[in-house]
Amino acid sequence: MEVKYSQKMQDAIKHLTDNPSKENTQIFKALEAAIQKVQSNPIHRDFAKYEMNEYKAVDVLSQIRAFFKIYNHEQVLFFVWINIDPKFIHTNSNGADKCPCYNEFKRQLANDEVEQYVTKKEVETSFKFHGALRRDESIFCSLDDKTSFSSASLNLSINENSQYKIEHIQESQYYSTSLPALIEEVCKKADKETIKLYCDIDLRRDNRFIESVSSTLEKNGFEIQLEDSTLKEYLRHPNKTK
Repeated sequence: MEVKYSQKMQDAIKHLTDNPSKENTQIFKALEAAIQKVQSNPIHRDFAKYEMNEYKAVDVLSQIRAFFKIYNHEQVLFFVWINIDPKFIHTNSNGADKCPCYNEFKRQLANDEVEQYVTKKEVETSFKFHGALRRDESIFCSLDDKTSFSSASLNLSINENSQYKIEHIQESQYYSTSLPALIEEVCKKADKETIKLYCDIDLRRDNRFIESVSSTLEKNGFEIQLEDSTLKEYLRHPNKTK
């Protein structure tokens, strides 16, 4: 598998090589060896860590860990962070739940501060999610598709049952790729947090809008819960796809 680095990882490596003290040289050489170890068997059980989602960690030195994620489809090992800051050393002395290293990485994960690997194809679209599910009552989402010169946006609003309603859907042109891509990204976010999504379509709107939104929702696992002459109500359960 090919090895790629996040910006945080690149900055850390640059710091180690630009400041070649005895300690930094030791860390850099140990990191090279650790990465080779991961390449030889990325799914080794020693790399699996509790509460890290799909992320794994490899021992660099006794107090240093390098965190990475496997992207099987792209055949990429994406290294995202290494705890070279003394504030975040690895220690088991106080138990795993009090380890500065793992607590800091879990904080980064919870706050969406861990960079995702982006393929060349993904660079052609720009997805923005202005908020966090469960935390924010209203979240604005948008996506620009540079290949089709189209864009789409929507708003998520929470209800009393902690479900989010998709509303205020806008797309620059009907039947473009931007709205399906946007809905798909929003569904991924909801799946990660095991949150239900629902959407009401006003059947008094333009037929092209109704057809475009309805087909997009149904392709992403939304099911009709209620339909009358003026309204079509859709609901989607987490991890529900067609």
